[in-house]
Amino acid sequence: MRPAACHRAVATLAVILVATLWATSAAAQVTTWMVPPVALDGQTAAETTTRIGELVARALAAQPELRLLQGPRSVPDLSAARAALAAAREDYQKFQFAASERELERAIDLITRAGVPAGEAQTLIEALTELATVEETSGRHADAVHACEALMVMRPNVTLDPVRVPPRVMQACEAARRHRTPVVRSVTVSSTPPFRELYVDGQPLGAAPVTVTLPIGTHYLLCVGPDQQTQAQLLEIEPGSEQQSVHLDLPEPPALKLSEALRARLRRRGPRPQTVEAARALATVLEVERVIAGGVERDGADHWRLWLAAIDPQRHVEPVVAVARLADDLSDAPSVVPRMLAALISPRAHGGVTRIGELTAAVDALDFSAALFGQAPSSSGAAERVTRERAPARSRKAMWLWIGGAVAVAGAALTTGLLVGLDNGRLRVSW
Repeated sequence: MRPAACHRAVATLAVILVATLWATSAAAQVTTWMVPPVALDGQTAAETTTRIGELVARALAAQPELRLLQGPRSVPDLSAARAALAAAREDYQKFQFAASERELERAIDLITRAGVPAGEAQTLIEALTELATVEETSGRHADAVHACEALMVMRPNVTLDPVRVPPRVMQACEAARRHRTPVVRSVTVSSTPPFRELYVDGQPLGAAPVTVTLPIGTHYLLCVGPDQQTQAQLLEIEPGSEQQSVHLDLPEPPALKLSEALRARLRRRGPRPQTVEAARALATVLEVERVIAGGVERDGADHWRLWLAAIDPQRHVEPVVAVARLADDLSDAPSVVPRMLAALISPRAHGGVTRIGELTAAVDALDFSAALFGQAPSSSGAAERVTRERAPARSRKAMWLWIGGAVAVAGAALTTGLLVGLDNGRLRVSW
């Protein structure tokens, strides 16, 4: 075959091979819906479940074999705000006050526009305090007083650290506290549908409708619905003796209702058949192949226990489960959560529980039933047999896709070689 023709054949073969591999990997992706983790005990705050839910969603989105479907609207990832706060502190230590102020204002803007989600209230307090410090250090006392007033509107009882906060900033904030504390107004907050979870300045108010007393000034209202669907609204409390009313509309799409039904069953540790049935209904409406859910509970005084379950309603009778122990400050969660997800989505996963990290050991699936579902299946042996029969289906599918791709590549290469090797109807081969 001539050298030019040979080069064209090799190039064509490479293009076909890349296209085949891309199509094969795309076809093998599993559409997945994540249900935010629920609190399995009375000691787990919404702040903890929200932060863990963010980490799980981020780790799922990084998995190339998954196609993660997102809900209509969810609590935003405010890691950018925390990064801006860290950058501001670094600039302040370098005496770059203007750059530090810009980063602090950016962090405050990101958090307040999101309605101050649970878990970010402390970040906002630190940003406002440090903004007042930077402005006071720059000689802008009036701006520092304004930042102190904004802080005292949201947290009249905040305790400032005299070691970290300069004396002039302490004096300005204490003056703002004395001025603001007596000026309050009663506010009633309602929602459609009712009984949605409400937060003001990152502090839980309970379920709507609710009546609270708030200091005069600017506040940030956040309404949280099923699957962490949120609606943020600026709340201006003006002086007056009459009660102020605020109403929020938070529609519930069918998928969110079904997702909340699954969360409710997990929260109550409901029996396995009904829980899997709820996951099946959710998967049918969303047209997804896999539902990932989980729960968080206390594991001693200084740790959390995180359960994550991958439920494939059409493939597995037994959910695939991973459990891990996390530090109280969740400092190890960014490294542990991806390992848990890797155990969940592995093609070799056949149901049961995998313990991650300190809990590394194989345990029976009945442990998971008792811990999360509240009830063991009546026939675990039969379930295990069905699971083992169905589990290899995906690997067989991938195998046939690879075989089909290889046949297509070989056929294309043969055809290309014949076409480029023909010269006036005669096949010429050069050695």
